[in-house]
Amino acid sequence: RTASGDLSQSLQSWSEQEMRSWGEMVPAEKEADPFLGFILGPFQHDTGYEATEYYYDLERVHYMWEGTTGRPVLTIEAVAQALKGLEASVRLLLAMGEKEP
Repeated sequence: RTASGDLSQSLQSWSEQEMRSWGEMVPAEKEADPFLGFILGPFQHDTGYEATEYYYDLERVHYMWEGTTGRPVLTIEAVAQALKGLEASVRLLLAMGEKEP
């Protein structure tokens, strides 16, 4: 098998994994999460009279209206950038696999 075939199989296996909520994960799975301790945001809550910024703590299932309290924030922009890096790595691996006999 080629490297690209192995990668394709791994990606297929990953995409078929069961998606579970944070609360359904066992402690070892939670500890292995590279974003453990991060909060999500910022989000905008618009009441029609004013817009308020807030964050979400996935681990505690809690909205944070008072700011980040110094915790790292996982933003949509950071996720998009990580995916671009992952895509570049996958393309490189696939290209390397195509060069193998």
